[in-house]
Amino acid sequence: MVKQAKENIGNELKKTVQINLCTNALKFLIFIDKLSSNNTEMFATMKKSILFIVIIFSNILLAETIGRVMKSNGTVLIKPMGSPSYSVAVKPGQAVSNGDAIRVGEASFAVVIFLDDKSVVKIRENTDFQFVETSNTRSLIIDQGTTLHNVNKENRKKTYRVETPVSVASVKGT
Repeated sequence: MVKQAKENIGNELKKTVQINLCTNALKFLIFIDKLSSNNTEMFATMKKSILFIVIIFSNILLAETIGRVMKSNGTVLIKPMGSPSYSVAVKPGQAVSNGDAIRVGEASFAVVIFLDDKSVVKIRENTDFQFVETSNTRSLIIDQGTTLHNVNKENRKKTYRVETPVSVASVKGT
């Protein structure tokens, strides 16, 4: 209970920091716009750079932790939301955020537990998929590979969906 409360506070803090960052960046852009009458090309480049930095930081701060890696073995990589490549090596206890993708290599596996309802997904070798959550749906979008799911009905408030290139499976109700 205390752990969940700390995580909720952390998520709210991230959102507050993101809002403050965006607000201050917009104030700065307005200030630069007022100064830009002398050297418009330099200030236009500066405005674009600041806007790019704000967007990158917003995406990083917006990623909400939805699960944790319980176990992993072999080559298991995460592609954080907004990242172009699978660059983060997975370790047990590592946070999995909304929008993250996981790639499990040959002779490897990983196990992820969702924080809210304690559902577990086991990810087998040669699997690529992405975690996507909305307010009422949890989707695991599998590009290739094999996953095993233990969906808890206790504390589950969302529809649980597994999507593949050729089918969709969904868990609803009890």
